[in-house]
Amino acid sequence: MLSGRRSAVGGRLAAILMICWLAFGLRVYRLDAQSLWYDEGLSIHLASQPFPVTVSESAVTDHPPLHALMLGAWMRAAGRSEFAVRFLSAWWSVLAVALTWRLGRVLLMDVIGAIGALLMAASAFAVWYAQETRGYSLLLALTLIAAWAFASTLIPCPSPYQREGRRFPRPLRGRRWAWTSFVVSSIAALYTHYYAAFTLLALNLAFLAVLACRCFSPPRHKDTREIQSHKLGVLVSWWLTGRGFWLSQLIIVLGFVPWLPAAIRQAATNVTYFPGRVGWQTVVADTLYAFASGDVAPTTVAAWAVGVMGVLAVVGAFAEQPGTTRLNRVIAALWVAVPVTLMAVIVWQKPKFAPRYLIEALPAFYLLTGAGFTALWRFVEQDGILSYMRRAMALVCAGIWLVASVISLRATYLDPNRQRPDMRSVAAYIAANERPGDVIVLLSGHQSPVFEYYYRGTNRTAPMPDGIMPPAQSPLDYRAAQQLENISRGAPRLWLVLWQPELADPTDVVMSELMGKTRRLGVGRDFQGMALMLFDLQDHAPFGKGAQHITDRRFAEPLTLAGYDLSATACAPGESLDLALYWRAAGPITRNYTVFTHLLAPDGSLATGSDHIAGADNYPTSLWTTGTLIRNRFTLRVPPDTPPGTYNIEVGLYDARGRLKLADSDTDRILLAQVVVK
Repeated sequence: MLSGRRSAVGGRLAAILMICWLAFGLRVYRLDAQSLWYDEGLSIHLASQPFPVTVSESAVTDHPPLHALMLGAWMRAAGRSEFAVRFLSAWWSVLAVALTWRLGRVLLMDVIGAIGALLMAASAFAVWYAQETRGYSLLLALTLIAAWAFASTLIPCPSPYQREGRRFPRPLRGRRWAWTSFVVSSIAALYTHYYAAFTLLALNLAFLAVLACRCFSPPRHKDTREIQSHKLGVLVSWWLTGRGFWLSQLIIVLGFVPWLPAAIRQAATNVTYFPGRVGWQTVVADTLYAFASGDVAPTTVAAWAVGVMGVLAVVGAFAEQPGTTRLNRVIAALWVAVPVTLMAVIVWQKPKFAPRYLIEALPAFYLLTGAGFTALWRFVEQDGILSYMRRAMALVCAGIWLVASVISLRATYLDPNRQRPDMRSVAAYIAANERPGDVIVLLSGHQSPVFEYYYRGTNRTAPMPDGIMPPAQSPLDYRAAQQLENISRGAPRLWLVLWQPELADPTDVVMSELMGKTRRLGVGRDFQGMALMLFDLQDHAPFGKGAQHITDRRFAEPLTLAGYDLSATACAPGESLDLALYWRAAGPITRNYTVFTHLLAPDGSLATGSDHIAGADNYPTSLWTTGTLIRNRFTLRVPPDTPPGTYNIEVGLYDARGRLKLADSDTDRILLAQVVVK
């Protein structure tokens, strides 16, 4: 008997070790094959600073400082190579695989934990973020430690009605190591990513579920009838006996209080740069797709994998089977449902979402999937045909998952369209082909940390705009044209590194100035996810000359039409007129406006027109700050059948309420110029 038990334990340990070695191999394979990208460059930049600087600069980014501090200590020991800086994330991800098995064993049963660990080990989604120098793998491991400590403390405790001769339940003290691990890992998770609070809230709800089940479970002994008749007294008793849990929550809150002002400030100032709304359907669908297929598999295989794993997870949450309890399955389901629900609420207000924000729910999803698989496999009805059909179905599900995982992992490693932006090749190409005196303009400027990591040349770099964070609140406006003039002064050539230009320069100031006033030179190759352009600055026209015609007309909102450019005052039918309007914000603007530009016939009828949002889709007027200067370009195409005559150009602003009137008159338009159609 003893030798058989030892053999079973040895087999179980051998299985989990094999799964962990599989996870390790998948995570270190081609670990440094891809270039670092912006997020990773930001992590390395923060980690390279002295401790106080890392903390202070993290306070103005969108993540707390723990991962950067850990990475800084790791880099001082292991170096700054791509493999070294990514290995830390890979290590935490392998630990998360082992913790998934351990949590599954405590919360559900051994075989479910092993299946969950296998799913985690081979998950293309988990592998992708294990090979990225960010804090997502650390967050995954820390939330798993917190959940494991939570389950180890509460789940094994017997019901109070199982303790004979006790009028009230004994205090729920738990094991000290579990409470300590829960508190430390929870605080560390919050200092890694703010969304760790989702898991902590799910665990709080799970604790209340445990509390409710134990308080209102039926009595098992006659001497508990008095307790049973006083439900409120029992509830209060369990509230008091759970003081270890409530004390741990208080310590967690107090532990995060020092960083709370920075968190509130970031939440208030972190303006999203995604237009429109993100509905809950998108959150659920994208998360399920990423968890099940890694977001890289072909559509058909991915759809099958999503369907199979989604159904298995639902079955695992509801199916009764030996070795699991309904309460434990509810805890796992809450760990998935609460983060997804809260994320759907948040992104409805701030439409900025990626499935990686919910990576902490990945282990629970895989454990529920494993529970669904075991329920399907172990369902036996007198060894009939139905049982064999169910096992065949379970094998088909496993086969679909295996095919999807292999395809997803192959795409993760080898698919060129899946690769991260190739800043490594961009920096190497510039260093190999630059000339003395060249200037390198980084558009967007927040890519400067990763560019500086790779660039080995000697020429000057100029981030536009300057800063390490995406300029969602303060992108470039027309004033950047004068900045470009200052940057390019005295330089023979200009290299333009483009990544997310629609975010950094939503009205296309830099590109339009360079394309219109310089000569573009050829670049010898293309780059994955990025663009590189080269311009000859010899004898170029000055940048940022401003409007040809000054108008200085203010509308009822603090919005002024400062001036305009017009390509011609005469044209023939079928030709086009290029019109540029210069808008200046004199103060905060409450609404988003659209600009109308009309070419009016001599009788006042509309000959042609062009409407455009004031600013850009991801930089509307409500985001403009005082002093913002925007140039909007319009093309008025004169119809071929337009009769000759003198035509007027009128411009104005409108929104859903109607046209916006001028501040100094009752009119809602400006007659800008006259055009003769010949």
